[in-house]
Amino acid sequence: MRILFIACLAIITLICGSCFEKGDCVINNSNLLRIKFTNTKDKTAHPIKFTSIKVDSTSIVLYSGQEVSAIELPVNPSKTHTSFTISRADVPDVTLNVTYTNKTIITSAECGAFIYQQGVKLENNPFEGTIVKEVNVQLLRNAAVNFEIFF
Repeated sequence: MRILFIACLAIITLICGSCFEKGDCVINNSNLLRIKFTNTKDKTAHPIKFTSIKVDSTSIVLYSGQEVSAIELPVNPSKTHTSFTISRADVPDVTLNVTYTNKTIITSAECGAFIYQQGVKLENNPFEGTIVKEVNVQLLRNAAVNFEIFF
């Protein structure tokens, strides 16, 4: 049993040691806000048909004519807020205001600095009559969802 433990430990050490040699830069930051739409009753995906989602102060238009149960919205890393105009058929346009703080982290001299968005907040709920659940308030590549909205 002890030999098996030592062998497993040696293999794990070799694998981890070979993956992160000097010069390997692990980039984990993202500027994408991920929102998932869920049915309250059965916790299944709740698709929503969007006419469009416009990133305010830009020409970016997302999800034009698409029906989706999750969205990824780009926030502006040079600011501490981003607004989106959400358009759906038969519903008046609404604005989603998102605020956050930026934190610059220098991982190493070789890798440089990366800007992370943290403390992300939805300042308003653009979907009347729904519940917003905060899942992860930091925008990271490995975060599957930041907010979940229950219908």
